[in-house]
Amino acid sequence: MHPFVHLFGRDIPMYWLCGVVGLALAAGLALLRRRGGRCSVSADDLIHTMLLCVIGALAGAKIFQVIGLVALYASQPGFWTAENWLAIGSSGGVFYGGLIGAFAAAVLYMRKYKGNSAGRLTLRWMHTRSLNG
Repeated sequence: MHPFVHLFGRDIPMYWLCGVVGLALAAGLALLRRRGGRCSVSADDLIHTMLLCVIGALAGAKIFQVIGLVALYASQPGFWTAENWLAIGSSGGVFYGGLIGAFAAAVLYMRKYKGNSAGRLTLRWMHTRSLNG
């Protein structure tokens, strides 16, 4: 990971940028909790879904990274050694794997515990957006 992001001619430290993203996610959760009552979704369900999305994102990012590395380097000598797999285990993940993992975790949670809540939530959100302009 790069220690700085170059944005508009300035070098912004990555930890600062990650802090801003974390605050944005916290503000989004607060907004969802506030507006969730209008869609008959409890605050507990929103928090459970968000926590499962974080777990699904971490797992999905790592799984997709390992799949990509196996597809790319499986024929290389020394790829299947324990040292290499320990290095892979301590490395990061891929973005699209995290996105797919988070979405899959949310869908699985909604289907297992809430039936078709995702569809109802989406339709009600669209309905309130159309009424509020």
